[in-house]
Amino acid sequence: MAEELFPLPRGWVWSTIQSVTLDAQSGFASGKKNVPNGIKHLRMNNISADCNLDTSSVITVPTELARQAYLLKFGDILFCHTNSVKLVGKTALFDRTDGPYAFSNHLTRLRIGRIGPLPEWLWYWLSWLWRRRYFETRCKQWVNQAAVERKTLLASPIPVAPLEEQRRIVERVKELKKRNRIARDTLDGLHDLVRRFGESVLARAFRGELSDRDPNDEPAADLLKRVSLESKVRDDEEPLRSVRKGSKESTHDESKRPEIEGLYELPDSWAWTTIGTIETFIGSGITPLGGQNVYVSEGIPFIRSQNVYPDGLRLEDVVHVTPNMHAEMKRTHIRPGDVLLNITGASIGRSASVPNGFGEANVNQHVCIIRTGGQITPSFLSNFLNSTEGQDQIFATESGVTREGLNFSQIRGLRIPIAPMGEQKRIVKKIDELLTRVKMVENAAESAKSQTELLEQSIIDRAFHGKLCAQNPSDESAAVLLSTIEGERKALEKKPHGTQLEIVSTMRTRSSH
Repeated sequence: MAEELFPLPRGWVWSTIQSVTLDAQSGFASGKKNVPNGIKHLRMNNISADCNLDTSSVITVPTELARQAYLLKFGDILFCHTNSVKLVGKTALFDRTDGPYAFSNHLTRLRIGRIGPLPEWLWYWLSWLWRRRYFETRCKQWVNQAAVERKTLLASPIPVAPLEEQRRIVERVKELKKRNRIARDTLDGLHDLVRRFGESVLARAFRGELSDRDPNDEPAADLLKRVSLESKVRDDEEPLRSVRKGSKESTHDESKRPEIEGLYELPDSWAWTTIGTIETFIGSGITPLGGQNVYVSEGIPFIRSQNVYPDGLRLEDVVHVTPNMHAEMKRTHIRPGDVLLNITGASIGRSASVPNGFGEANVNQHVCIIRTGGQITPSFLSNFLNSTEGQDQIFATESGVTREGLNFSQIRGLRIPIAPMGEQKRIVKKIDELLTRVKMVENAAESAKSQTELLEQSIIDRAFHGKLCAQNPSDESAAVLLSTIEGERKALEKKPHGTQLEIVSTMRTRSSH
């Protein structure tokens, strides 16, 4: 007797997967082969998290491995019976016409005969069960894998509607899913548009296109001239510029400034310079001996590259070190106004400034502290480093994206535009205002996209509760359909094996009619 998960509409019945299919077949192991001109072989990773086929990473295996029994037909259902606990049960509809395709021993192919539920009906239902984690509690579990036995799959329940009602429901689901997909694609396009707008904000800001000139502002050239005539105030904790242990760098030579010609034209009151001209300290931290084991639940925040983002410091997963360890790493205590720059790893180039009132913190070796005098507003510098021009310089720097990452000399050589101090503050305020709006739109788009995902699940849920289409009293009942399927199965069992394959392979694609 089939398990009943919820009440069904009139004319529907609960049945089992075995009762609505004619064949359940596991595939064969590929042996990690990938040969030219072979048979395409679908594995568990070819069923995506949204229960569709993804053939972007399909492999090909020798033709002799793919016997007739392992070849897929249009309309077959592929059920992932072996995977991690959370992924076992993923199901896809085989709808490819660029075959031939075979399938892995981690997949079970379910095949419907000429009479039976629509392939989409079975596909939607098994996907519905997976999203509700039905198979998680019904599978055998190991350390890193779980498996649904064939008998468990075939005994799983399925609601069966009259065949004509199935057609109406499937067509309605397709229509709603298409609309939902268009909405999702539109939101993806909006995300890209918003991202490009944010980039244009920074590009315009550092060309002087977001701010007005004030004749009372001291020109940047005068500001820089004063810097060159006066000895810069050094970090009182580190009188000479620090270098990383083992580095061949020496203290910075002010007389050797990098070439800054050939850059885009700035407003008259602006000037190009380099980080090395205006910084008072550059240094990065260390990872304490013992790695993760030295972190404590409470203590001094220890900033790592995953905490540094263009929109600020994200501290949701920040780790902590003890006050004693923080004191030992005295050189890399961060201060309000410091600019942090990721200098190694996948996030190289991300920058953020430390806000006022931030409190005590330290950094590891993947994060560089750039401390400046009063010639530049910290957010002005960090925003420029995050701009297209800043990023292009970082990634074009010789050896800038090697395994070692950026070194201090390369950081000092980065060329930056300097606006008058008053204008810098106006620009930072305008950037904050515009990027706050960008973030609001991004958040709204992300929330809307999440809603489309929930809506798609709701569509399938309503479909199997009979709430998508009106019923027709003249439809042949589901009980009659199941009886007809049973008759087809018994007739098939009496045929020789080769004829059985031939009969099954002539299955209809009624849902497309």
